[in-house]
Amino acid sequence: MSKAFVQKILKQKQTTGQVQPKKQGGSLKSVLHSSTDKLAQMVEKYPDSTLLEYCEYWLDSYQQSVSPSMMCRELIKENLTRKKRQYGVVNLPLTECNF
Repeated sequence: MSKAFVQKILKQKQTTGQVQPKKQGGSLKSVLHSSTDKLAQMVEKYPDSTLLEYCEYWLDSYQQSVSPSMMCRELIKENLTRKKRQYGVVNLPLTECNF
Protein backbone atom coordinates (compact mmCIF):
# COMPACT_ATOMS: atom_id res chain seq x y z
CA MET A 1 0.00 0.00 0.00
CA SER A 2 1.22 3.44 -0.82
CA LYS A 3 1.50 6.26 1.66
CA ALA A 4 -1.04 8.35 -0.30
CA PHE A 5 -3.63 5.57 -0.16
CA VAL A 6 -3.24 5.18 3.62
CA GLN A 7 -3.58 8.96 4.04
CA LYS A 8 -6.71 8.92 1.89
CA ILE A 9 -8.26 6.14 4.02
CA LEU A 10 -7.39 7.97 7.26
CA LYS A 11 -8.91 11.19 5.95
CA GLN A 12 -12.05 9.32 4.89
CA LYS A 13 -12.27 7.79 8.38
CA GLN A 14 -12.04 11.25 9.96
CA THR A 15 -14.64 12.88 7.72
CA THR A 16 -17.23 10.11 7.32
CA GLY A 17 -16.44 7.82 10.25
CA GLN A 18 -16.29 4.81 7.91
CA VAL A 19 -13.68 3.16 5.76
CA GLN A 20 -16.03 1.52 3.27
CA PRO A 21 -15.30 2.01 -0.41
CA LYS A 22 -17.06 4.87 -2.14
CA LYS A 23 -19.52 4.34 -4.97
CA GLN A 24 -17.82 4.12 -8.33
CA GLY A 25 -18.57 6.78 -10.89
CA GLY A 26 -21.12 6.04 -13.56
CA SER A 27 -20.98 6.68 -17.26
CA LEU A 28 -21.40 10.19 -18.56
CA LYS A 29 -24.70 10.93 -20.24
CA SER A 30 -24.72 12.55 -23.65
CA VAL A 31 -26.15 16.00 -24.27
CA LEU A 32 -28.67 14.29 -26.54
CA HIS A 33 -29.59 11.56 -24.03
CA SER A 34 -32.62 13.39 -22.62
CA SER A 35 -33.77 14.72 -26.01
CA THR A 36 -35.07 11.58 -27.71
CA ASP A 37 -38.40 13.18 -28.66
CA LYS A 38 -36.63 16.14 -30.25
CA LEU A 39 -34.33 13.78 -32.17
CA ALA A 40 -37.27 11.79 -33.51
CA GLN A 41 -39.05 14.98 -34.61
CA MET A 42 -35.90 16.23 -36.32
CA VAL A 43 -35.41 12.98 -38.28
CA GLU A 44 -39.10 12.89 -39.20
CA LYS A 45 -38.96 16.50 -40.41
CA TYR A 46 -35.67 16.10 -42.33
CA PRO A 47 -35.31 12.42 -43.30
CA ASP A 48 -32.74 13.00 -46.07
CA SER A 49 -30.27 15.06 -44.05
CA THR A 50 -26.72 14.01 -43.33
CA LEU A 51 -25.14 13.84 -39.87
CA LEU A 52 -23.44 17.18 -40.39
CA GLU A 53 -26.75 18.77 -41.35
CA TYR A 54 -28.38 17.28 -38.26
CA CYS A 55 -25.58 18.73 -36.10
CA GLU A 56 -25.99 22.17 -37.69
CA TYR A 57 -29.75 22.00 -37.19
CA TRP A 58 -29.28 21.03 -33.53
CA LEU A 59 -26.90 23.95 -32.96
CA ASP A 60 -29.28 26.42 -34.63
CA SER A 61 -32.39 25.13 -32.88
CA TYR A 62 -31.16 24.27 -29.36
CA GLN A 63 -27.83 26.17 -29.05
CA GLN A 64 -25.99 22.94 -28.18
CA SER A 65 -22.99 21.93 -30.22
CA VAL A 66 -22.83 18.18 -30.91
CA SER A 67 -20.32 16.21 -32.95
CA PRO A 68 -21.35 13.97 -35.84
CA SER A 69 -20.15 10.92 -33.89
CA MET A 70 -22.34 11.83 -30.90
CA MET A 71 -25.32 12.40 -33.20
CA CYS A 72 -24.67 9.05 -34.90
CA ARG A 73 -24.48 7.16 -31.59
CA GLU A 74 -27.77 8.66 -30.37
CA LEU A 75 -29.55 7.96 -33.66
CA ILE A 76 -28.37 4.34 -33.51
CA LYS A 77 -29.54 4.00 -29.87
CA GLU A 78 -32.98 5.28 -30.87
CA ASN A 79 -33.10 3.12 -34.04
CA LEU A 80 -33.56 6.20 -36.19
CA THR A 81 -32.37 6.09 -39.77
CA ARG A 82 -29.79 8.46 -41.13
CA LYS A 83 -28.34 9.33 -44.48
CA LYS A 84 -24.86 7.90 -44.68
CA ARG A 85 -23.44 9.71 -47.70
CA GLN A 86 -23.81 13.07 -49.27
CA TYR A 87 -24.51 12.47 -52.91
CA GLY A 88 -23.45 15.01 -55.52
CA VAL A 89 -23.79 15.44 -59.25
CA VAL A 90 -22.09 12.69 -61.16
CA ASN A 91 -19.79 13.82 -63.97
CA LEU A 92 -20.84 11.84 -67.01
CA PRO A 93 -18.68 11.77 -70.15
CA LEU A 94 -20.02 13.81 -73.02
CA THR A 95 -21.17 11.63 -75.92
CA GLU A 96 -21.40 14.36 -78.54
CA CYS A 97 -19.28 17.46 -78.89
CA ASN A 98 -20.01 20.03 -81.55
CA PHE A 99 -16.95 22.25 -81.93
